[in-house]
Amino acid sequence: MTEPPGTAVSSRPAPPPPGAPADAAPPAPGPPTAERVLPLRRRGRLIATAVVLVLVAQIAHGLVTNPFYQWDRFAYWFVRPVILDGLLITLEAAAYSAVLGLLGGIALALARLSGSPVLRAVSWTYTWLFRSVPLIVVLLFLYNFSALYRTLSLGVPFGPAFPGGRRGRRDGAQRADVSPFTALSDPADPRAWADLTVLAGPGAAVAVTGAQRPPDGWELVEGGVGVQLVDTSLRAEHAPEAVRLGAADVPEILELVALTRPGPFLSRTVELGTYLGIREEGRLVAMAGERLRTPGWTEISAVCTHPGHRGRGLATRLVRAVAAGIRDRRETPFLHAAAVNTGAIRLYESIGFTLRRRTTFLFLRTPGGPGEQTG
Repeated sequence: MTEPPGTAVSSRPAPPPPGAPADAAPPAPGPPTAERVLPLRRRGRLIATAVVLVLVAQIAHGLVTNPFYQWDRFAYWFVRPVILDGLLITLEAAAYSAVLGLLGGIALALARLSGSPVLRAVSWTYTWLFRSVPLIVVLLFLYNFSALYRTLSLGVPFGPAFPGGRRGRRDGAQRADVSPFTALSDPADPRAWADLTVLAGPGAAVAVTGAQRPPDGWELVEGGVGVQLVDTSLRAEHAPEAVRLGAADVPEILELVALTRPGPFLSRTVELGTYLGIREEGRLVAMAGERLRTPGWTEISAVCTHPGHRGRGLATRLVRAVAAGIRDRRETPFLHAAAVNTGAIRLYESIGFTLRRRTTFLFLRTPGGPGEQTG
């Protein structure tokens, strides 16, 4: 027998009729009776559900319509190569950690079960240490690992490293005829300056950022404070009147640079990236181009205009054109300027650049140049 939903079936026998003897046989069971079960009405649950749905809808509406979230800027920055590269590195680090953690756990377990007391002691100590030390302390140690151990190498224990087995260095520099800029991992570390001396060579002109003063033996040629500005709302657009500059244009470029002094520019700096110029009557009157590059970022540099052609927006058009090429590669433009060049800083800010940081620039000459005696 099938009953409709919402009903309960009772098969209890019917009670004996009134006045019947106690030992009388019970009557034959009759047909089962059906009883309908009504669901309990939970008005509080319905009200709470409605309130939660309204709150969720209000929060979602606010996230979408509130202009202060600037979702267009979020979308712009989220797809920047530097962000995507960071996301990829994070996923790679998580995968490597999982694999290495599994292999390391197996090795520790085998060492703990080993018959060697040394292996058992090392395994027990390692496990105890990482179980007892707070996670934040471990993270701080790993974050500063490169400051504690500046180089990693393979070699003889307590002896020299194998050729090519050393990883990490304390300095970096480009070719002397391309750019004078260099980098030090720690300007306070004398070893970094010693490495830079070897790398650049004796008597070489170099530019160092972030250092307050050079060590003894270095010649200070020029120094000052600079600012770094990054593109946040620049209207980038290609300039049809701009021409690409190359090695054949270097003499004219160097002549314009010497006249306007936009910053260091050498005979092969033009090879660092795209340089654009504007010519009038065959003469180069304005230029701008690309110099330093890091993943996701490209510096706009050598922005200059001949004094007789200023006030016409030529430099601005070139900056926008160079930035358009950088944006086409899904990279972000940035640039540097001397802190005392307030006019240029105001111009860059007016077209969409934002001040990011200040730093010191030192133009130096390494020890051991002509006329010097070295020990």
